[in-house]
Amino acid sequence: LANCVRVVETGEPMAEERSAIVREGIWYHMRIVKLGDGVGITMRDITAERHATEQIKYQALHDPLTGIVNRAGFELALGKALVEAQQSGHVVAVALLDLDGFKTVNDTLGHAFGDRVHQAVGMRLAPALRPADTASRLAGHQYPVTPAAPGCAADAVPGHKTPLTEPTHRLPPHEHPPPN
Repeated sequence: LANCVRVVETGEPMAEERSAIVREGIWYHMRIVKLGDGVGITMRDITAERHATEQIKYQALHDPLTGIVNRAGFELALGKALVEAQQSGHVVAVALLDLDGFKTVNDTLGHAFGDRVHQAVGMRLAPALRPADTASRLAGHQYPVTPAAPGCAADAVPGHKTPLTEPTHRLPPHEHPPPN
């Protein structure tokens, strides 16, 4: 109502996007313009556009194979951590988990098997961290962990909750798949 009064008083049109009052999760674009002594209001449902935008943002910042943050997301998280550390006078630490010998996995067991290993790492890594820490996958087999709070990277390194060294599954020697 206040927006309608402002439009009538100033004559300036107004446009805004809001979450619907009717039901949570519905978004609409509302435009109010002065019409004579009153106002005209148009509303358009933009829920699908909002969902598509959120999906694009997610895809831009997450690795499609593991579902954890990708290089772009890592750079954003690290940048944020650096700014916060500079403002607070703390330091930033990054733990880097590297899958040693991963090229051998791909070369001997195939890329599909290697993809399954990456997926298993992603599934184990994210829940092993503190909620605000960021686990990322850089290209290849490197997984940096950026602590949300300044301090020691060892505080964010998984292992105290979920062991990452447990095998995801074992193949008997005679059941190794051929390489891709």
